[in-house]
Amino acid sequence: MAGYQDDYSMSNNAVLARNEDKLPASDFAKRIKKYFPGVAAADIAAALRTEEYHHTSKHYNITFFYSLDQLADCESRAALRAAIAKRKAAEKAAKNMPDIETGCDIKWLEWSGTRNYPVAKERAAENCAIIKGAGKFCTVVCPDGKEMKKGKDTNGFEVKRAGRKVWL
Repeated sequence: MAGYQDDYSMSNNAVLARNEDKLPASDFAKRIKKYFPGVAAADIAAALRTEEYHHTSKHYNITFFYSLDQLADCESRAALRAAIAKRKAAEKAAKNMPDIETGCDIKWLEWSGTRNYPVAKERAAENCAIIKGAGKFCTVVCPDGKEMKKGKDTNGFEVKRAGRKVWL
């Protein structure tokens, strides 16, 4: 029964597999979303074993198919829930990671003197790393290890990378 449908979307064997409740990971995830909220195709691929593969599209791509019967097994359901939790934790950790700009040249003002007679000295450093925070401040790490916290919109504080100003 090899061959393709008229529109070349999937092989005849892939159509037969769909009729036997064997689905690609993306369709599998759509089908079980009601029972496993937040499931993604990547979770299916990570937790379940492939039943078979078929060629799809006019380029004969290999697409793995998964059987819905696997969810009858408690171990498979537990593995799927663990895969969903692991992916969500990784996404949350990536979202909370600070944004870092490296190779920046910075200029800032260093203030001394008294309140009535302030004295500003312009300082500069090259090849620094800027750790952007969520609030109004960022952390500057110079190559010599010196760290300083600066307000993103402080007058006299300028960050350039490759000669262009970086917006914090």
